[in-house]
Amino acid sequence: MNKPTISRCNKLLDDGFSLLTVGDGKKPNFTWKKSQTKPLSKNDFIKLYEYAGGEFYKDKDTNELIEIKPTLGIGIITGFNNLEVIDIDLKVLPTLKDQQDFWNEYTMYLRESIDDFDNKFVIYKTVNNGYHIIYKCEKIDRNIKIAKLQGYKEAIIESRGIGGYVWIYDNQVSKFGYDKVQEISEKDRELLWEISRSFNYVEQQPEQPKEIIKEYRKNENDITPWEDFNNKNRIWDLISNEFTIVKKLSNKLIIRRHGATSASSGSVFTKDNKMFLFSTGTQYPHEKPLSPFDIYSIKNYNGDFKKAAADLYSKNYGSRNIKNNPIK
Repeated sequence: MNKPTISRCNKLLDDGFSLLTVGDGKKPNFTWKKSQTKPLSKNDFIKLYEYAGGEFYKDKDTNELIEIKPTLGIGIITGFNNLEVIDIDLKVLPTLKDQQDFWNEYTMYLRESIDDFDNKFVIYKTVNNGYHIIYKCEKIDRNIKIAKLQGYKEAIIESRGIGGYVWIYDNQVSKFGYDKVQEISEKDRELLWEISRSFNYVEQQPEQPKEIIKEYRKNENDITPWEDFNNKNRIWDLISNEFTIVKKLSNKLIIRRHGATSASSGSVFTKDNKMFLFSTGTQYPHEKPLSPFDIYSIKNYNGDFKKAAADLYSKNYGSRNIKNNPIK
């Protein structure tokens, strides 16, 4: 990728950005800690911009002299001047169609939820078909992995805030560019983050007490009461009196707790039949995948696995085996 011209960089400095220079692998080639709170002067920046190699530094651990890599690109330091960026990394998805479908669904949800979205956010397309959503806000955070899709190890949505930076790109896909980055309200930022978090999938499985499992599974093919209950009941049927469906997406329902003022409270993953809440204020734990049985045990037995399992067994859930002697 080509370096932005020096005139473009000077314009960004004039517009209130703090810049850093980048060497191999999009990594800063000079220290930039001070630039997180105070931008380089134009003269100092030009020196780093034009640096072509030949300088060395001593490694503090080995005392080895290591050459400082030539400047290959320029980055914008996030966190400075309340700048924050949502980084959509679509290359984690295998096909162009998957990437386009995700981006279209994500931005449609944003536009439906945030008033006047296109006049509030700056968006640039990155070199790997990703996107940067750029804004300023009085409230910002550090670099955070926001959402990871089911079956993928890498995050698809991350933030770049305090202590971070982003590469400068040319492909502007929004109404406004870098020179028109606006400060948004904390409410709009919270909507943006809530919607982004709603795409997160947590692989963690709730632990089940081994001693109780043994009581209900005497043979390899036995089905436990909670497995049977999970197979025969849908999450939404169990929670519909407590939540409202905000939006139906391709693989999930976006839900909001009755009485909540936030845009959403979490998601119901329709294929996996799991609920995941990222907000507090309900009787259910947040940031943990919940099965229909988890919902049942929390609603009826305050999360007591043992009592909920025995109750379901008495209601003919699970394998009938004369050796079974469920815990009462």
